Amino acid sequence: MRGLHPLEAANTMNTSAESIDTASIKPILAALAKRLPKARQAEAQAFANAFYVRMSGDEFAQHGADGWAALAADILEFARARKPGKANVRLFNPTIKEHGWESPHTVVQVVNDDMPFLVDSVTMKLAELGIGVHVLGHPVIRMTRDKAGKLQQVGEGEAESLMHLEVDRVPTEEGMAELED
Repeated sequence: MRGLHPLEAANTMNTSAESIDTASIKPILAALAKRLPKARQAEAQAFANAFYVRMSGDEFAQHGADGWAALAADILEFARARKPGKANVRLFNPTIKEHGWESPHTVVQVVNDDMPFLVDSVTMKLAELGIGVHVLGHPVIRMTRDKAGKLQQVGEGEAESLMHLEVDRVPTEEGMAELED
């Protein structure tokens, strides 16, 4: 079964307040503020607003605010350093202890330059391998980076594709390595 996640989005992100259910995102922003130092809060809140822009009030109910905040902080940290033209890809089985949130699925996250057919390419490869996709989020967020690829600003700059997929659980390191190839 392939369920589409509320994060699945079109090719561009509108981060205007009209697009966001502010009553639903406020608890996430408050949870983010508790988990990050003050120096990183504005960036993290801009990121969360863009990351969750397409979610409706009903969709926010799928996880608690702490879970959504932890997921946003985690993928923001993962996206913090990336050189243009090179994708960041990771696979993991999230745990509260290590990631601050959990899922019964294996997580595949990709941060890349925005380009056509990224989601199609990844989901087709997973289907080829017989791996089901349970959650699919694909916001496109503008980010400014320095020459070394270090994140400077969220909300301006080049469009970057962030994919968050939760797929059939892969319980072993060997299976994870095979999937990563």
